[in-house]
Amino acid sequence: MSETLPYNQLLNYADALKKYNVRFSDKEPWLVSGECSSTNKWLIFVSVIRAQLPELLHCILPLLIQEQVPFRLIKNRLLHQYVNIGRYGPDKVGKVICLHPLSEAQAVRMVTLLQPLVKKFMGPRVLNTMRVGQVLYACFSEMLKVKNGKKIKKEYIPGKAAIPFKDIIEIVQPARTLILAKKYLLTKRIRTSAKGNIYKAIYRERFLFRECLIKQGNMNMVDDLTGRTIHDRLLWQKKVLTDLKELTGVPRFLHFFVAHDNSYLVIEFKRGSTLVSKIQSFYTHNSWPQLPLPTKVYILKYFLNCLQLIANIHESGYIHRDIKGENFMIAPDGTPIVLDFEVAFSAKESLPNKAFITISKGYQAPEQQNALIPSWKEDIYSIGALLIFLLTNIHPGEFIEEEVNKTTKKLYKLPVNENVIQIIVKCLDHNPGNRPGIQEISQCITAYSEQLLRSGK
Repeated sequence: MSETLPYNQLLNYADALKKYNVRFSDKEPWLVSGECSSTNKWLIFVSVIRAQLPELLHCILPLLIQEQVPFRLIKNRLLHQYVNIGRYGPDKVGKVICLHPLSEAQAVRMVTLLQPLVKKFMGPRVLNTMRVGQVLYACFSEMLKVKNGKKIKKEYIPGKAAIPFKDIIEIVQPARTLILAKKYLLTKRIRTSAKGNIYKAIYRERFLFRECLIKQGNMNMVDDLTGRTIHDRLLWQKKVLTDLKELTGVPRFLHFFVAHDNSYLVIEFKRGSTLVSKIQSFYTHNSWPQLPLPTKVYILKYFLNCLQLIANIHESGYIHRDIKGENFMIAPDGTPIVLDFEVAFSAKESLPNKAFITISKGYQAPEQQNALIPSWKEDIYSIGALLIFLLTNIHPGEFIEEEVNKTTKKLYKLPVNENVIQIIVKCLDHNPGNRPGIQEISQCITAYSEQLLRSGK
């Protein structure tokens, strides 16, 4: 029997198929073995995180070969990531391997034989299917005629009487509830995403009803190269928020729990408006020179308050690593609130052992994209990008060019003080050692604000 390919070597999944002498064709984004027709038949999906795919293939490929069942496998590690994070749509999440049994009897046989082989593996939940094993999901696929004569493929779960797996699995309807952990009543869904939703909820504390935010992590989403998932990221946020509980402007941690295989982080609800919406409202039909003086001073004061909050986080031993306009709110009294510590890093404890990563185009320092050991200089780069957004109402991902010189030329065209431009250029330097400290940035912006007040415009 072939040996399992090490995960760090399995970039192209065709290598695993070749190890087992599986004949296949390359049909982007799939590697296809056999005739994979989806018409009027049961489909079986195998969901798995990237770190476990080599071992999973080692366990199930001999069976697939023996049973001569057609199947398709996502082509490589990058496309595997895209599938599992929902880039191809939430209905494609988890569909890493798709079996096309030749008959209903073969579908039942494959589920029966695969169940014991896949018990130790993890994978995201596959939507609009029924779970028939630890990482196994099934649905019926058929072609339907529509009014214009065209045919469309529909994948669905038929009525219980038509399900052939009912003798080998317990068919359970997914639980739907507005109450979580017997305590939190969901009142509003604030954001929906493949990795999990964000809810506003209320709960009772002694004799008072209080509001909170609940961050949901869907089962085994956002897996990384070490096999960690959204569950680990939310647990990490719990630690960070607990350590930073004394800081004003950081939401208080309330609760962490797991329900129906999903993970939930409950934090204090902070009232306020999002920074992005506030800035966009200021810039309606305006550019920086056209803004009223009080508005300019307000924006710069808010930025200075953000700097102080970030400095406090650094002094507490943490690097935020995801500073961007979307992660700040403005409280009713004008003070900043910083959100989302999912990829934060403890410089004091050097934790996590391997820092979590995210993609924030325009805000993310080059060394962070290269997964180097984090430093507080990453936040300085993001601070420079945030300042670009505040002064232009342009997302840094659209403003910052790959070539540093092009970005610098664009910056020097901005109608702001040259010292401010120079400090932004220093923040965005690709050499972290050349970036300024928070105090230097603060002094520069304070001086610019005072200059505006003296000039009266």
